[in-house]
Amino acid sequence: MDGDERAFRVISAFWRMMQNTAGLHKADVILMDLGPNLGAINRAALIAADYVVVPLSPDLFSLQGLRNLGPTLRRWRKNPADDLELPK
Repeated sequence: MDGDERAFRVISAFWRMMQNTAGLHKADVILMDLGPNLGAINRAALIAADYVVVPLSPDLFSLQGLRNLGPTLRRWRKNPADDLELPK
């Protein structure tokens, strides 16, 4: 279980950082500009987000990227760690 808790703390690091920073600066909205990939850093940021905005160009590559992103986000959200309450 210790490994699960450590993994959860790593994946929730962005969430904790955003909560602390928002509280410090009394921010209601935080915008994150992420690169176009599905790496570990983007995964942590996207899981921490309440909402995701995906700007697209009207082309085939953007459409394919969106087709890949949707199922990936759903799979990440189904992670058992997501059912735990995030640490405060």
